[in-house]
Amino acid sequence: MSIFTEWPTERYPTSLPPLSIAPQYDKSTALALSWAMQLAYETGNRAKLERIVRQWDWDFLDIYAARVGSILPMTSAKGFIAGPRDLAILAFSGTDPMMIDDWIIDFTVHRNADGVHEGFHGAVQSIWKPIAKILGRDGEAGTRRILITGHSLGGALAVLAAHRLIKEGVVEPERLLGVYTYGMPRVGDAEFAANYAATGDLERRTYRFIHGEDIVPQVPPMEEPFNFRHVGRSLQVAHGGLFQNSQFDAIGATPFSLTGIFGALRTTPLAQRPKFPGDPLVSFAIAALPPAIRDHLPDGYLRACGATL
Repeated sequence: MSIFTEWPTERYPTSLPPLSIAPQYDKSTALALSWAMQLAYETGNRAKLERIVRQWDWDFLDIYAARVGSILPMTSAKGFIAGPRDLAILAFSGTDPMMIDDWIIDFTVHRNADGVHEGFHGAVQSIWKPIAKILGRDGEAGTRRILITGHSLGGALAVLAAHRLIKEGVVEPERLLGVYTYGMPRVGDAEFAANYAATGDLERRTYRFIHGEDIVPQVPPMEEPFNFRHVGRSLQVAHGGLFQNSQFDAIGATPFSLTGIFGALRTTPLAQRPKFPGDPLVSFAIAALPPAIRDHLPDGYLRACGATL
């Protein structure tokens, strides 16, 4: 990972807002899970991750990681499971945001028999056994209710994991309270979207956050012959704004359009960009990024959820 996703320990809060156990969208839960999706990028440093989780007063349950041999520009699938008391938070790491331009331009769209992008399917498969073991009825977190989160490609893995947990009977549908994703791409085609909607109450409990001009929610393409579709409900905010509960769009919608992928890769004045929480030189480097990439970084999603950085 890069300096844009691995942060100094002191940048993380010492406590988080409470997580709701109600099976509907909750603003404080969205903020807490946005910190969890950021922390998922720190799985390469187990001691650091455990220390931060415990300062949040969460139980640390596991780190999962596996090499991935796929068409995706990610060499491993990874994340962690932790949570307070009777909750289990399943958080997936994405890929390095600085690889976005490469993997968008070179996106190879292969689907399996279920209409799911093969790369996403392979990534979840590589880490499935430890996840199912911990969250299953006889596992360490077998009685806990579950929230799932992820940023970027990690959001795609979050959706697939949620679908598989219920479809394969690993967890009862009522245990899965919600799926909160930040800047996720489309996962599968129209057939998969229909299957997802028919699985438990996933469609209403899946919340996709889109920040500014983030380009990742626009891929893979929805146009023929690709026919990829989003799942769940989307919540979009303009660059620098805050997500509002009343702004949810229709299920499966992407509420904005770009003038093509390459047309979105343009620059914006430095003065319009908030500072990155860290080295001023890093802030300057990020400010120079095209908005379609800059708006994809985790810090933008954290701010839009109400975090103070």
